[in-house]
Parts: sequence; structure tokens; C-alpha cells
Amino acid sequence: MLTTLRTHVLASAAFLAMAVAAQSAMAAATVNVPFNFMVGNTVCPAGQYMIRHDHAGRTVTLAGKAQGFLWFAHPGNSTADERSVVLSFDKLGTMRALRTVQYGSQVTQRLDGKYAHARLESEQIVAGQ
Repeated sequence: MLTTLRTHVLASAAFLAMAVAAQSAMAAATVNVPFNFMVGNTVCPAGQYMIRHDHAGRTVTLAGKAQGFLWFAHPGNSTADERSVVLSFDKLGTMRALRTVQYGSQVTQRLDGKYAHARLESEQIVAGQ
């Protein structure tokens, strides 16, 4: 019984250490988006969004109060500051659609696929500005 309890405690401690290590491997930034926008068919409200970049897995996460999204990122602008975060939007009349998320030199694929062939005015929000 004592051995089982000790094994359980050690396994829990190892899991906690892995979770802390995984969290520290993610870079994060907060961006204030002053307008509603769409990601696919989901309408996202204006507000604060946390953008995280997992350097090991090459993923980018966008999380707000109501919902979150996860995308794979690929090499983009190799001259970008590794801490810079840029959200690019397409303007669709009064609405905007998220085009890409860039974290440092990594960028998502085009997220506004159904508008990719349209000539739309675009807008960018840079974290910290």
C-alpha cells in the first residue's frame, strides 16, 4: 500500500513538472482587438486576446474569453523580431476576418480561405502598439 501511494505521488510530481516545462516553452503576448472579427464562421467579440507560440510544436494559439483557436505555423518573415506578434485582418464592409497570425518568424496559413481571391482592404494589429 505504501509503495502504491509513493508511486502515485511520484507520478503526479513528474506530470506536474512536465506541465510546467511545457508551459514555459510557450511564448505569449496579449493583443487588444478593438472590433468584432470572424475566424471561419465564428464571430469573435472585440477584446483582449492571448496569443501563444509553441516553439517546439510550431503551433499558434489565439484565446479570448469566449473561445480559442489553434493553428499550425510555418516559416514566414525570417527577418521578423522573434517576439513580435501581428494579427492581419481583411475588411469586409463593417466586419473583419482574421487573415493570419504571425508570431516572430512563424505565420499561420491563410485563415480567411473563402475571401482569399477577393481584393479586400487589410488591417494589422501589432502587439504592444
